[in-house]
Amino acid sequence: MYFWKKKWAFLIIPIITIVLALAVNALWPKDGNYTGQSTIYVGSVKAKEVIDPPVIEHKYKNKEELKNTFEVYVPQNGYLRVKIKGNNSDTIESDLTHLTTWIVDDLKENHAFRYGTTKLSKENSERTLQMLEEDIDSLKAKINKDSLNETDIEYLTAMLNFKRELSDTQSSINSKANDLALLEEPVALDSTVDPTKTYTLESALIGLLLGLILTVALLTLLKYIEEAKRYYNSK
Repeated sequence: MYFWKKKWAFLIIPIITIVLALAVNALWPKDGNYTGQSTIYVGSVKAKEVIDPPVIEHKYKNKEELKNTFEVYVPQNGYLRVKIKGNNSDTIESDLTHLTTWIVDDLKENHAFRYGTTKLSKENSERTLQMLEEDIDSLKAKINKDSLNETDIEYLTAMLNFKRELSDTQSSINSKANDLALLEEPVALDSTVDPTKTYTLESALIGLLLGLILTVALLTLLKYIEEAKRYYNSK
């Protein structure tokens, strides 16, 4: 009943806190009216010099083509995201295009180098395998199976060693073939430039919630004071 008699407070105080919250939101400093974002899939690239955000930011922050400041971060494993804020959507879009292109080019260069070295290593192992097979066939032809002598035993020992080396080489080739199959190429995904979120609705809801809490607290305090006054006046 006490709260019902003071119901005007549940209207006035929340309105005041909503207005204050909206004013704070409007006056809160913003980095720009527009926000541009692009997402890049790094593929199987692991080199820190091309996927580490601080390194990327340091590398490109002084580029004369860029008109706005930017931020690079990792939204989830295997991805990079570039964020740019400013007041001109055209310059943001241009900066976003430049940065995305530069980063993807670096990633692709690293991917190509890794793919090329892995492929070359696989080809070298395949040549080694072929030579081992030829050496084994040559030793087989030299061994007299009917009556083994000391030289034949040496040939057999060498052939067994070659077979072990051949097995290791074949395993290495299979491993490199799997690596090549799993080396995914980096690619640029989505890119957007949108008005910066103002959080007007969120601010109004926060103001309303704070207003209701403040109203209940004030009325509870006032009721306590009034009851305290009546208690001491009755003595």
